[in-house]
Amino acid sequence: SINLDKNVNIELGLFILAIIGAVYVFVLVTFIFIHAWCFTPDESIKMKPKEEVEEAFAGTNSQPPIIDGFLELPFPAKFRGNGCAWWLPYLGWSISAAIIISGAVLYLIAEADMTPGSSAALAAASLLLYQIS
Repeated sequence: SINLDKNVNIELGLFILAIIGAVYVFVLVTFIFIHAWCFTPDESIKMKPKEEVEEAFAGTNSQPPIIDGFLELPFPAKFRGNGCAWWLPYLGWSISAAIIISGAVLYLIAEADMTPGSSAALAAASLLLYQIS
């Protein structure tokens, strides 16, 4: 746990950050569920990606997951597809990065008052949020 008797604002910031992170994950899961529900297996068979897209993603899959995500950042802009929502992955990454950076700033402010367990929990939460996004 964190001894934040000295600064209630940091405790409030961490609480708000946790709520924003939870809401972000809930919205992301809801979007993925609705997307999967709307595109039935019959429709997804008709929607085949281009071979160049498959090859681009296959080329990054041999990397560790953290590096893989960064290598795939230019793909939405490069392969825009048929719709106008190619920028949505960038929105998701931006929100996730804002949450992680805010958490890192709050961590650096309260680092002296944190136990090793709290530090490990925050690092694990940041990594999980990155992996979800």
